[in-house]
Amino acid sequence: MDKININQMKHKLEKAGLYPLKKQAETSVHVLEERLNKLLPIAMNEAGVDCWIVLSREYCEDPVFRSLVAWDMPNARRMNALIFLKEGKDRLRRFGIGGLSPASQPFYEQVSFEYGSEFKALVDLLVKYRPKRIAVNRSGNLAMADGLTSWLDDALCEYFPSDLKQSLCSAEDVVVGYMQRVTDLEQELIRTIVDVTHNIINMAFCKKAIVPGKTTTTDLEWLMRDAIADMEAFFWFGPDIDLQRRGSDVSRMFNEIIEKGDLLHCDVGFRPALLYLHSDVQRLCYVLKDGEKEAPEGIEQVLRTGNRFQDIVMSFIMEDRSGNDVFLRSIQQAKNENIVPMLYTHPLGTYGHGAGPVFGQYGQQEIIPGRGEYKIRNNTCYALELNILTPVPEWEDQPVFAYLEEDIFFRDGVAGYLSGRQTELLLA
Repeated sequence: MDKININQMKHKLEKAGLYPLKKQAETSVHVLEERLNKLLPIAMNEAGVDCWIVLSREYCEDPVFRSLVAWDMPNARRMNALIFLKEGKDRLRRFGIGGLSPASQPFYEQVSFEYGSEFKALVDLLVKYRPKRIAVNRSGNLAMADGLTSWLDDALCEYFPSDLKQSLCSAEDVVVGYMQRVTDLEQELIRTIVDVTHNIINMAFCKKAIVPGKTTTTDLEWLMRDAIADMEAFFWFGPDIDLQRRGSDVSRMFNEIIEKGDLLHCDVGFRPALLYLHSDVQRLCYVLKDGEKEAPEGIEQVLRTGNRFQDIVMSFIMEDRSGNDVFLRSIQQAKNENIVPMLYTHPLGTYGHGAGPVFGQYGQQEIIPGRGEYKIRNNTCYALELNILTPVPEWEDQPVFAYLEEDIFFRDGVAGYLSGRQTELLLA
């Protein structure tokens, strides 16, 4: 493993407050404070709800639970209820029922109860404040907003009086509004996370790491996993490394010995250990043959065509436009330019596959009900994930894919790359 490169990446993370673990934990508390104070009131106002309840049981936590508690509470304590009550337009009161970790306690008013009577304490609190619309996490469109388990749902029906039951509604709009957005601080942190992800790929896709005829794609995957672990971080996706080879009809060859002339592809998602912010990146590398100083023109054209498709999609990203709208416009424009496209872009944030609009799905290149109908909002991030297929003359016109994924932001009417994009093939 390249210790010099690893130390340089650690230095970047340290400057951003993401390394070592203690500093990372401190940063995560600042992130939580900003999310609860700035993003949650906006989401609840947009959704038109007076109260949002998030219920979790130990080891069966609601998907949004991780965004509402601090780093030292990876799991619920037996059972937790987090209750958010509107007081005026921009102020929320936050209540917690059940044990909270030391770093989470300052964010919630503790509701006293005896173990086994959590639901009675919840009902008493709601009866006291009488919210008109009470949102709970039930959704058919978005798994992230469907965290209410069967048992908890039954318990609500058992303990809630009829008037409270009639006030219940889906929290889908709250969850999307809250989980889709990122704060200014989060955007800058994601920028560093993406930058380091690029560095990890560069470390694996180079002559120092690849010995043609000996190194396998799996060897490179483990090189990346070890590097990520050394930085006190996790890989939430992959790393997956595959290749395309002249003469093969397999578009993604895994666990292969790398040969000269191969086109390598990597897909990896990275996140710090104690902070739920994610990258999701795909890049390409050509393995030079003897006498070559650059890739064949046809291989370089594959990347250029992929870049053009990225430009097309970026041009259609606008506030309040649906994911389906962006998808249809992008695909049509690409086809008008004789590009063979696939588009499957997704939101990025607390989860790698985040809340908000998707622009198509892999294997489902059509209108996406539900998730494709969500709108683009200000202060959001996405993984611009797509591919194109084009023949390569030097490979007897064999069709070759450019699988690409770059992390982007949308802010104040502008879509941009968080840490640049690949416009030249990596060479090994």
